[in-house]
Amino acid sequence: MAGNTSTPGGTVTGRVVAILHAFDRRHRELRLTEIARRADLSLPTTHRLTRELCAGGLLARRDDGVFVIGRQLWDLGLLAPAQTGLRETASPFLHDIFAATFATVHVAVRDGKTALYLDRLSGHASVPVVSKIGARLPLHATGVGKILLAYAPEDLQAAALGVVVASLRRDRARLAAALEVAAQGIHRMLAQSCVQ
Repeated sequence: MAGNTSTPGGTVTGRVVAILHAFDRRHRELRLTEIARRADLSLPTTHRLTRELCAGGLLARRDDGVFVIGRQLWDLGLLAPAQTGLRETASPFLHDIFAATFATVHVAVRDGKTALYLDRLSGHASVPVVSKIGARLPLHATGVGKILLAYAPEDLQAAALGVVVASLRRDRARLAAALEVAAQGIHRMLAQSCVQ
């Protein structure tokens, strides 16, 4: 790959991005050889760049030689506008809804065809859910995703319905009905908050 600037990883920045992208929800801990393989980089290049990333706090190397995402990268991620402003604004409402329902409540934004979870509040008695902060789940497959989908552009709604139809034809009508119920629920909540 050396000298190749036309493909991802061809520049130093591209190589660093490839190393960071080697980590994901299923690969939170990686050895140097795994990072090199997943980033499609040579072992010496990966060794040099991971050492620099560790020095900058973007990666951390444990005593057993396994690399994980570093604290500095987490701190930088928290500066993203979706993380800070929206979470701070939504936090009091999140707590109010949880106090009223004792159910797990989420803050999420639409990211393409997925819901990106920014915050979650649950208690000991809450029903276990698969959502985690930072996770992405298909819009059509979750409650918060359906609400986001209800207010999404029509072409995205159609695409989401198409995904469902391709896998489970019988669920198209149920999804459309769920979107309608979600939209009506949001309208009721907004009307009630305006009255108060």
